[in-house]
Amino acid sequence: MVREGTTIVLDHELRLNFAAIEKPHPGGGNPAVVTVVCLLDGVPIGHLKWTPHDDGELTHVFVDDHVRRRRIATTLWEVAHEVAVLNGWTPPQHSGHRSLEGYLWARAVGGDLPEPKEPLRPWDEWGQS
Repeated sequence: MVREGTTIVLDHELRLNFAAIEKPHPGGGNPAVVTVVCLLDGVPIGHLKWTPHDDGELTHVFVDDHVRRRRIATTLWEVAHEVAVLNGWTPPQHSGHRSLEGYLWARAVGGDLPEPKEPLRPWDEWGQS
């Protein structure tokens, strides 16, 4: 499993802890889904999920509104890659399903950017026709 209790200081105000949670794949091998959770004072404030059993597709990234724009999603991405390397798993890969904010973030952190599978819209417009 992953090293637990990792503390990362992003600025002088935030001391964040990260943990990885595995959902086993029924066929064995790499887990079906891995979620890296970011905790502030023991409270989850963000997470990143990906599918290391298949192609490593990033399925969800979330950071609470009150702590956005403080490199938390980027640090989740970096921690997830470290977790994948430490465990011999497929690392997270950007998905074609993303919001406008997700596209801008993915472009900023780097890696392969597949073409969007739907028009880019702000997150608060997702799910609306």
